[in-house]
Amino acid sequence: MNKNEEALPWAEKAVRAFPENVYCIDTLASVYRGLGRYEEALNQLELCLKLMKEQNESEDIISKTEEKIKELKKRMM
Repeated sequence: MNKNEEALPWAEKAVRAFPENVYCIDTLASVYRGLGRYEEALNQLELCLKLMKEQNESEDIISKTEEKIKELKKRMM
């Protein structure tokens, strides 16, 4: 079993416990991406970005998430 498969239930549990924690959501997106579940990863990253803006996260963190979204969309083409 690869690391992403092992991490998936834990990442999903963390998001259920802390549904507005952008770091938990970002981790789940990374796990989905590592499993090749790009659509689910994109959905999580877009949610993460929305919450980051609502929570007034730093522009640096927002910018990095926007870059992850762009990269993932390219991969999905």
